[in-house]
Amino acid sequence: MKKYSNIILTAAIIISLSLSGCKKALDLKPAFFQPTNTTSETQLTYQLAGAYNVLTNDAMYGQGLWGYLSAGTDEGFRAGISGTTTNSMAETFNMTTTDSKLLNFWSSCYIGIERANVILDLINQPDMPQTERNSIKGQALFLRGFYHYLLVSHFGGNEGQGIVLRLIPTSAMPTDLFIGRTPSATVYKQIYSDMVAADSLVPDFSVTLSTLGVTKDAVEGILARICLSWAGYPLNDVSKYDSALKWSTSVINRQEHGLNTTPYTTSNIMPVPKFTSPAYSRIFINNMQNNGNHLDIANEGIWDASFTSKSNNSGTYANTGIPVTQQLGAILGVTCTNATSVVGYSSGSYRPFPSFYNLFEIGDQRRDWVISPFIYQDSGYSTTKYPFFGFSIIDSIGKGSGAIASISGINPDGSIASINVENGGSGYSSTNPPGVYFSLLYYNASTYIRPKLTATVVGGKVTAINIVNPGKGIETLFERPIAKWRREYEINLPPVRQQNFTSCNFPIIRYSDVLLMAAEANLNATTGNPTTGLEYLNQVRRRAFGYTNIATPNLIVDKTDLTKQLIMDERSRELCFEGLRRTDLIRWGVMPQIMQNLSNGIANTLPVSIAGTSVTIAAPLAVTNFLTSPKKYMVFPIPDAEISATNNVLVQDPNW
Repeated sequence: MKKYSNIILTAAIIISLSLSGCKKALDLKPAFFQPTNTTSETQLTYQLAGAYNVLTNDAMYGQGLWGYLSAGTDEGFRAGISGTTTNSMAETFNMTTTDSKLLNFWSSCYIGIERANVILDLINQPDMPQTERNSIKGQALFLRGFYHYLLVSHFGGNEGQGIVLRLIPTSAMPTDLFIGRTPSATVYKQIYSDMVAADSLVPDFSVTLSTLGVTKDAVEGILARICLSWAGYPLNDVSKYDSALKWSTSVINRQEHGLNTTPYTTSNIMPVPKFTSPAYSRIFINNMQNNGNHLDIANEGIWDASFTSKSNNSGTYANTGIPVTQQLGAILGVTCTNATSVVGYSSGSYRPFPSFYNLFEIGDQRRDWVISPFIYQDSGYSTTKYPFFGFSIIDSIGKGSGAIASISGINPDGSIASINVENGGSGYSSTNPPGVYFSLLYYNASTYIRPKLTATVVGGKVTAINIVNPGKGIETLFERPIAKWRREYEINLPPVRQQNFTSCNFPIIRYSDVLLMAAEANLNATTGNPTTGLEYLNQVRRRAFGYTNIATPNLIVDKTDLTKQLIMDERSRELCFEGLRRTDLIRWGVMPQIMQNLSNGIANTLPVSIAGTSVTIAAPLAVTNFLTSPKKYMVFPIPDAEISATNNVLVQDPNW
């Protein structure tokens, strides 16, 4: 008889399981893996909750897989790094083989694999309906494959050396057996096999109507992601583009998901009504509200890592031992340093690179949602403090209106380099052009010089803003916070809200990702149709520009040629800060060149003097460190503790 150690499962999730056509919500009370002679249907559901629960660890989607393991790319950086602090991980590429965060990520994945293996070993024991057994088995198979995928895509090595493949519980293994690395190609084959088997066992989304558990669309969407990774660096098995096309197209054709096209109506708590939340924002508002089944927004979410439904230490989940681990909103959100503010504390630590800001085209509503054009005052939430620039274009004869312009480039000394006219308006006079006034509510007072600007009018429209004097000391894009998940939308308000943690779910995969993967697969697969792929990509773009009929061609925003560069750019605009950019750049084989380009760009845009020194230190840190040894830093090293535990049977990557 096999015995399994009593492993406490502090299941900080609610998983909606479709069992015999009904929804069964898992209790959140601590559960235990029991010996095989006491395993039951109920215990299997607890064990499944424990396998999902790993997703909420800090090293996973609590912070690691969208933050310190993933953020060292061309999208942005984390400020607040002093010159004397050694920051580690991919976020700044200062990682070492002894780093505890690397070990925690590695260990978390293997804990998830172990829990899935225990379930699969016990799955046939209890007397239970076969439909329920199949659902649990399918989810366990998928999770085992998913955790192996996280490992092989991060630790698999530049030559495909692979990871430790674990397919049986620890209790079934000889105690003196040390396992080495299984080649990445073999690992991918096993992952693929597990997930294909899971696809026939898990329920459809239309049955569960929840993003908090694995459904058929989640399995197939992740299968498409895995196949694209398999097709790229370092394995470069291009035959897998056809498989990626198969699975992504299957999700699309099932028609259980779509893109939300309805803007979100702001509530009374919103202190900045002029910044209406675009349709794109709704998925992230849903995440912040811990909502896994908001069915009136086209079912855009497919699978979320689910966190507790209260970000506090009181109430329903008090004294359960359930840790609150999510930091979305608290460190990545609209800056607010008042811990008791109704809108919620956020350090606003993550900032964009100017090149990322400029990647968004004029009219793209995603830009000002992802990169907040405001922060909250320290003293409260009823007013706002704008740390950035603003134009007033005023017609002295009162006939023209509607002209909007924005700064598109700032020099290192804080002077204006370039200006975009986003909307030329109408009714302006070319003989008596409007005045252009520049205002700041937040700037470097010791160096600030107000710029002097004039307008050019052609055919009643403002066609250009001319820089007569570029000014100086203007705060730059480096000061804007990344704010994709915003705490002002939280359901929990003070005094129950925690300062540094939230209950925000994390979108592991959503429908726009599937559309963009299908576009990429159509471009590269032998059976692909680039015209079809372009239509999928253009649907994402139409929603981004605020159009509600995304199925109809739009001459204003549609692209006419599907290219790798277009896919790379569109994935960054749509999926930024969702933990995908680093692995995307690596599988595309462009990470070293992208980082070199970024280094050149930072050198040309980094301000000489802005508020504090943390930004000037933090902005170039990751790219500078990465470029010291690009091939080394494209993979994570096997943690030293794991190598020692196997008597060196487990071999380190040669670059480490």
